[in-house]
Amino acid sequence: MDVYLARKIIDALGGVSLVAEMIGVTPSAVTHWKNRGLPASIKTRKQLEKLLVQKVKDADTFVDELWHG
Repeated sequence: MDVYLARKIIDALGGVSLVAEMIGVTPSAVTHWKNRGLPASIKTRKQLEKLLVQKVKDADTFVDELWHG
């Protein structure tokens, strides 16, 4: 997954610490995603999609990129 997209999503959701807390992973895991791209895990992507829809004004664009690059 594109590193740029990972950074965009993490920043839109409030940063590393908030994303880690909301998803239930360590901040170091989220930092890893920010540096290497989002994991391919469907579970993680569904969690991110749910958060984006709840918290981000233009979530549709992010969600489309999350699933289709």
